Parts: sequence; structure tokens; C-alpha cells
Amino acid sequence: MNKIRITAVSYINTYPFLYLLKRLNSPLFDLTVDYPAECARKLVADKADIGLIPVATLGNIPNGKIITDYCIGADGAVNTVAMLSNSPIEDIDTIYLDYQSRSSVNLMKLLAKEHFNKEFTWVDTKPGFESSMLKDNEGMVVIGDRVFETEKRFKYKYDLPEEWKKHTGLPFIFAAWITNKDIPQSAIDTLNNCFKDINQSFEKSVETFHTDSVIDNNTVLNYLKNDIVYKKTADMEHAMHLFITKLAQNNILI
Repeated sequence: MNKIRITAVSYINTYPFLYLLKRLNSPLFDLTVDYPAECARKLVADKADIGLIPVATLGNIPNGKIITDYCIGADGAVNTVAMLSNSPIEDIDTIYLDYQSRSSVNLMKLLAKEHFNKEFTWVDTKPGFESSMLKDNEGMVVIGDRVFETEKRFKYKYDLPEEWKKHTGLPFIFAAWITNKDIPQSAIDTLNNCFKDINQSFEKSVETFHTDSVIDNNTVLNYLKNDIVYKKTADMEHAMHLFITKLAQNNILI
């Protein structure tokens, strides 16, 4: 039997998943890491069999389906998906969009229409954009570990899942374990069983993966324990379907 190829995002919030998969050390799985949009591309291009994929792209993955009880979600502020600026949002007219995640970009576009009730000029970006200086009328959507350092340069931070919860009253799910293949149920059961200890894995996962970083370990542990929700809930499922429906209703391309 060929190994089942797994691709996962390479952010701090994935440490517990990576640690548990490493501890499992199963000959069933072959794991690689990348940024969210690339994980989705690999699944579509048959370069992976299972991916920790942004949920907004689920509709773009033929035969895509969620296969475990675990995810990367938030119930309110998450700290690592944000619009940063030096002016309040009512004074912003141009926003630079992080190239690493379509879900977060589309969440910002949806909130602009339904929550902030404001039109913006959207600018696509390339690697290194988060180091750019912004004018007072500009903002940037930044995701992932880079937010911890990038936010120090800005006066305003709009936490996007926090704004989503203000708008809908619901949590938000960023990524889930998705496949477009016929994965054996035994392999899915192995993953669910592997991930059931996720809330007890934070310290060990940080010790294992968080090395040579300017972000201190206490900040990382607090983030994993208090900001990220790993067990998928019914409200998260509802929020995911609502998000995808709203994107379609507002003609926001995924």
C-alpha cells in the first residue's frame, strides 16, 4: 500500500498536529508542510491525499470532504489573522492582501461588505510585503506567525475572526482536514485517535518545533491554549457553511 500523503500548514497553530503525527510515527503517512494556499493546490494537483486546507476552498476541490473531528478554528479573537493599519478603518481606502491564505482574504472582503460597510481597493501581494511601510490611508491583511512581530509597527489591529463573531455571533473555522480521495476508514480513525490528545500536546509541541524564533515560548503557549480551537463543533460547521454561502451571495471569488 502506498503511503498516504499529508500536507499541512507550517504555522505555529499547526505545532500540535505536527507533534502528534510525529509521535505517531506511522508508516501509513508521509507528511509535508507549506502555507495554506499551497496545501490546497497540492490536493487539487494530486500532490497530496489529505490536507489541512482552508475551508473556503472546499468548493473548489472536486469531491472534497472533511474527514476528521479536528480543525484550526477560533471563537472570537485569534491574534494571527488581522487587518493592520495606522488609521482607523473608516479612514482606510486601500488594503494589501496576504498572498498566503485565500480564506482570510475572502473573510476580509466579506466583512468589508457586510460588517464594515465600506469599499476598498484591494492589492495582491508577494513575499515580504508585510515589511512594507504603509500610508495613513492603507492597511494590510496579515496571517500566521508574522502577525506577532508585524503588529508592533501599527496603531490599529482588526482581528478578523473577532469581527466575524461580532457580525454573526458564531465562531470561525479556518482550516480542516480535507481529502478528495477514497481514504480507508481505518486511516481516518487513526488520525482521529492520534489527534484526541491535542489539548495535552501544547508544551511538548512547542519544545519540539518552536526553536530559533523571536516569539517567546509563553506567548506561543498562550496562543495555542487560549486562542485556537482544535475540536470541531456544530457551531463551527454552521459557521463554515454560512461563510461559504455569504461569499457566493456577495460574489466574492474564492
